Amino acid sequence: MKYNVALLALVCFLGLALAAGTEVTTSDVSQGESQKVKLYYGTYGSNEYVWGTVNRKIPTDVWMLHSEMPGRMMDNACATDGNYVYVLAGYGTTNALYQHQVGSTTWQTLAPCPLDISNGGAAIIGDTLYYCSGYSYSLGSTVDTLFKYCISTNTWSSGPGPFTGTTYNWQPLVLACRGKLYYISGCNQPGANAPTREVYCYTPGSGWSRVADMNQGRVFAMGCVYHDTIWVTGGYQNSSVLNHSEFYDPVSNTWTVNNTIFPQLPIATWAAASGVVGQTMFVATGVSAAMALMDTCQYFDFGTRIWTVTPDVLLPIYRGTGVGNADGKAVVYGGSIGGFT
Repeated sequence: MKYNVALLALVCFLGLALAAGTEVTTSDVSQGESQKVKLYYGTYGSNEYVWGTVNRKIPTDVWMLHSEMPGRMMDNACATDGNYVYVLAGYGTTNALYQHQVGSTTWQTLAPCPLDISNGGAAIIGDTLYYCSGYSYSLGSTVDTLFKYCISTNTWSSGPGPFTGTTYNWQPLVLACRGKLYYISGCNQPGANAPTREVYCYTPGSGWSRVADMNQGRVFAMGCVYHDTIWVTGGYQNSSVLNHSEFYDPVSNTWTVNNTIFPQLPIATWAAASGVVGQTMFVATGVSAAMALMDTCQYFDFGTRIWTVTPDVLLPIYRGTGVGNADGKAVVYGGSIGGFT
C-alpha cells in the first residue's frame, strides 16, 4: 500500500496521508464491512488501547490524490509558515523532517531532528520551527526538550521545555499565537490518565512562563488559532472522550467556556487532525466515544458560530496531524487506520 495524500473538495480541500495499522490493511477491507481494530492511547507495545471498529464506505464527496509523503507517519506534527508545510517527528519515521511548498506536490527531506521523537507538538514563529516534548522510543521515556529548527539554515538546536524532568510531556497541544508558543495540557506518562490543566507560554528570547490553567485537561485534543485566540475542542481524558470546547485570550490571560461563541463539538472525538482555513476550523476523522474510527469531518464556521458534520471521508484514521494552508486547502498528514505502522 502506498502512503498517499488525498484531497477532499468541500468548503475547503482536505489532504490525507495513509499509515497502515497492524490489525487492518486497506486492501482486504470490503466497502461497508465493519472491521475490528486496536485504538491506542498509549505507546507501541503497551496495553493502553481499546478495541474499536472501522467501517469502510465509498465517500460521497469528491476526493483527489495530492501526493505521496517520503515516509509513513503517525503521532507526527506539522506546521506551516504560509509558504511551506513542515511534517516531522512521528512514530515509525524516527526523527524525519519533510517539507513541501504550499500548492506543490513535491516533497523534500530536510535535516532530521536531533532525537527520535513523537507525540509532541510543533508550531512556527518567524524563521524557527519549534517542536516541544513528546516520547522517544530509543530512550523509552518522555522528554522535556524544546527542539528548534532554523528554517533558513536547515539546522537544529535545543533548549529546555516548560517542566523540570518529564512532567506532562505526553501528547500536549502546541500552538503559536501572537508571536509566542503555547504548550497546552498533556500527561506525565503515555496514556490518558489525569491530564493536566496547566498551560505554559514560551517567549522567544525570554523562555517559559506559566499562564492561566484551561478548564478541562485533555490529550489528543484538536485546536487552532483564529483572530489571535486559541480554540481547543475534544480530546481524551482518563476513559472519557470529550466534546468540550473552550478558548483562550492571550491578552486577558483567560480561558472561557461559552457555547454561544464556541459550541461543543457535535461528536465527541479524540486523535483527529485539525486546523483552520479562512474562517472555518476543521476536525477530520478521529475516534468517537463508541471507540470507532470516524468517517466524518466536523467544521466550525467562526462567522456563523455553527458546527456542521459531513460524511464520508476517504479513509478513517486517527493520530495524524493537520494544517490549514494559505492557498485555501486543509491538509491531513499521516495517521493510522488501527494499531501502529
